[in-house]
Amino acid sequence: MNLSETVLMINDALDSDQIMDFCNIMWELWKARNEEVIGGKKIPPPEILNKASSIQRSINQQATTAILREGQPMTVPAGVRVILTDGSWDPNHGAGTGLAVYNRRGDLVFVQYGKGDAADAFHAEAEALLAALCYVQGASQEGRFYLYTDCKVLHTAVYEKQIQNLPSWQAAETVKRCSILQQNMENRVIVQHITRAALTTPHALANWARRSRKNEAGTPLQCQIAHLDVKHNLDEHFFTLQ
Repeated sequence: MNLSETVLMINDALDSDQIMDFCNIMWELWKARNEEVIGGKKIPPPEILNKASSIQRSINQQATTAILREGQPMTVPAGVRVILTDGSWDPNHGAGTGLAVYNRRGDLVFVQYGKGDAADAFHAEAEALLAALCYVQGASQEGRFYLYTDCKVLHTAVYEKQIQNLPSWQAAETVKRCSILQQNMENRVIVQHITRAALTTPHALANWARRSRKNEAGTPLQCQIAHLDVKHNLDEHFFTLQ
């Protein structure tokens, strides 16, 4: 097997987050090899991995700082519950959706994730929003909900009932269903766009659903998600409860 085939196999096996980690590791390996050839110093593998992890932490911190400079946190009116949504898609490994429900105090009280067969990344985002709308419809609870997606095109398409020029007919059908549900519950449901950095919890859930091919719904404890990067309270950097 030549180098090109090996790299392509690695690319097919990893998702977008893992690809970033892989690139950081390769960068540090290259630097370590140069250090050994030029300076005669051999860097231990654990140190190489630690340096690669530091790069990603720095990137994440810079991204969060830049986002916070762009504007103020989203204001959540008193009594409103929040649902964060996200979709995950890979052409070779299927799709997953995730949603996280926070109560009026900003506590994580319910999570849901599931494997899917989305036709494209946009379709996966739309399926995640549809799952949240269906949750509200079947929740049999009074009160209002704010639903958040990081896909601005999806947000616009739902409110403007715009299903032309979307990536696939499957995505268009899902957006149509989202529009109908939102309109039917417009007194209770508002869909808003937010930066991806605010959606780490549903992002982790969606990725886990895609990788594990599992479907779960319930409290965080019931769904056994302690190994995932979830926030059990709304992040004050992105949300302000009134």
